[in-house]
Amino acid sequence: MSQASGLTVIIPHRKEESLEEAVFHLKQMDRTGIDLELFTVSGNHPSVQRNACIRESNSPFIYFLDNDSEPEPQNFQRALSLFEDPKVA
Repeated sequence: MSQASGLTVIIPHRKEESLEEAVFHLKQMDRTGIDLELFTVSGNHPSVQRNACIRESNSPFIYFLDNDSEPEPQNFQRALSLFEDPKVA
């Protein structure tokens, strides 16, 4: 990636669910050149929670994680690199 990109990560969860695993994996991800914004939001309706966070986001890209996700360390870089192609809208 040639310049810094903004990326919002949204992790919805229920009040009784832990975010420990998701945060652990998030810390393992390659965030080089990425201005990261993180939202964690609790409730019983993940789609409502995600939409509320999207409205508050200041980044051009949104990345959703579940509280038990185990993303690969290069996922941010892979996802953002797709948008470097001018054919991708």
